Amino acid sequence: MNKKTSGADEKRFVKSVTKAVNNNDWAKAKIESEAFLAERDDCALAYFLCSLAAFNEDDFVSAYALAEKTVECDDKVREYEEVLAIICALLGNLNDSLFHAKIAAALPTSKALENLRLPEHLPSLAEAFAKVIEQPLLSRAVDAVNQGNWAEAESWFSQHISLEPENRDAHLGLVNCLLIQGLFRAAIDSLRAARHIMPQDEEIASQLAMALTAIGEFSESQAVHRWSMSAAEDDPVIHARALSDLLCDPETKTGDAIAAHQQWGKRFGLKARAGDAQPKAVSKDVLTVGYIIGALGKKSSGPAFSKILARHNPERIRTVGFGAGPLDASSNVIFQKSFQTWHDVKGMDPFTLASIVSAESIDILVFVGGFAAPELLVAFGGRMAPVQASWLNNSCGFGLQNMDVLFSDRVMIPEGSNGALYGERFAFMEQGGLLADFPCDEDLEIGDAPKNDCLTFAADAALSELTPRTIGVWAHILHQAPESKMMLRDHNFLRSEENAAQLIGLFGDYGLAHRVDIIPAPNSHDFFRMADVCLLPLMTNRSDVAAAAAWAGVPSVCLAGDGAHQRQSASVLTHLGLKEDAVATTLEDYVKLALSWANDEARRQAFAAGARDRLAKSPLVDFAARAADLERIYGELWENATAGNG
Repeated sequence: MNKKTSGADEKRFVKSVTKAVNNNDWAKAKIESEAFLAERDDCALAYFLCSLAAFNEDDFVSAYALAEKTVECDDKVREYEEVLAIICALLGNLNDSLFHAKIAAALPTSKALENLRLPEHLPSLAEAFAKVIEQPLLSRAVDAVNQGNWAEAESWFSQHISLEPENRDAHLGLVNCLLIQGLFRAAIDSLRAARHIMPQDEEIASQLAMALTAIGEFSESQAVHRWSMSAAEDDPVIHARALSDLLCDPETKTGDAIAAHQQWGKRFGLKARAGDAQPKAVSKDVLTVGYIIGALGKKSSGPAFSKILARHNPERIRTVGFGAGPLDASSNVIFQKSFQTWHDVKGMDPFTLASIVSAESIDILVFVGGFAAPELLVAFGGRMAPVQASWLNNSCGFGLQNMDVLFSDRVMIPEGSNGALYGERFAFMEQGGLLADFPCDEDLEIGDAPKNDCLTFAADAALSELTPRTIGVWAHILHQAPESKMMLRDHNFLRSEENAAQLIGLFGDYGLAHRVDIIPAPNSHDFFRMADVCLLPLMTNRSDVAAAAAWAGVPSVCLAGDGAHQRQSASVLTHLGLKEDAVATTLEDYVKLALSWANDEARRQAFAAGARDRLAKSPLVDFAARAADLERIYGELWENATAGNG
């Protein structure tokens, strides 16, 4: 049975919707048009207005579909055909645009539409023709990415995929937007859909594996990683991603992780080419130290790194930086006082990198940032500088033939560790092998933020860190402090029903779901000001969280794990002078430390009162001393190299 409305109903609709459009209220026009269509089979004007409303929302794909419905319903109106021609042009479909433009030219205008106000940014037909480019939605998406507008880019990528489902770049671009926004489950759904279309694509599989790790599906992630690695046997980047995710799995044995990293270097490290001159170490007063930092400027450790390098003694050290993008790029500005010379190595191949290193006469070349740039890391398989070292995110080494030294400390690599598993030697940094810095917010006192009514444990942890083992230990603590509650910083938990259900299930297993609050906070510092005790997840490498809690005046508790990748929080807390009260070596000690802080309010207040003064004087943030320590290490390495022991 056809749905019908009376002529009076239609007149009321036209009058009401025309008023809404002319007031630029496209949301109301859309609602009324959709409601009107629900009462009848077709109405060209209603479809037309829905199309324009979709265009007004930058939903070009829906606008196109609705404009087609408009013309199907009434093909005798110039405005309908013109708008369809305009949208076709904006979608890059020039042939269809010209077809509908020719039809429009032969049709009369509609008196009913002559007073209708169109969206302000709808171009004329001539303007639309002038803007015709290939893959315009993809172009808009890339522009949005370059401006950091991730949600907007997500919309454009999605629309392009609707028009061209087999476009690999659009799928990968969409996933990148989702991952950056922390929408891991949406990324997984998108990647699984892409795999149906491109089942043999190893890059899509690799991205899927990383997204699975982000939600704690470690076994499934490694299975997908294994598939992608078998499909891309010679791709060091894809294999490096699998190793990075391996360290996130709390069930990974340290020896297995080290062995896998060492094997990566043996497999992918470049070999010296016949005839290449080998750089030699000779005695000199000023050493030239090169740092390959990649995109470190975007990381939380970037400012601390820049402050250390800025304090190098120029009479002993000349610094050369190799980073992603020009030095005046927003992500690199912090390094302007750190380097005497700068090279943009973004997208550079390892052989070109080696040539630049040679031209700069680098004496000691330091790779910073772990597997963030594996395509450059492989160059260390060859000998680019007399001494080659790595620092930060190198807990398992890289197994590269000519990577001589790993910078670390005695907390991450304690006495008795099996150094024979590594292919590199260690250089131990006295002030700590990791980096930390504190925000410039001295005007905001620690006690300014409102506290909760009851004792509050807090954790700033990603979903992948909220493992059943960690929740089980936290449950033990909460049960022994029955008046307390748990506070989690929101990592997009509230934007996903699946994430919320997962958390409810994890805590619900211990009857604690009702005692857990998820709190949105712009950063860790603001979050911890509302807390009493910070609980770090077991086997975590989030050392930045431990430092943030301490600066907020909140004591932390962490478990020093087995391998260096599980001891990073312990390293930071130790070098902040907090080892005795924060670092546990067993699960039993972890619980005892947490409860000792929970049961002693006076002790917590004393800790908060002196926290910032004590932290500001700690070795970890004494950047001048850290620069001097680096220079000591460089001197020892160079002395060994000139003696023929490097």
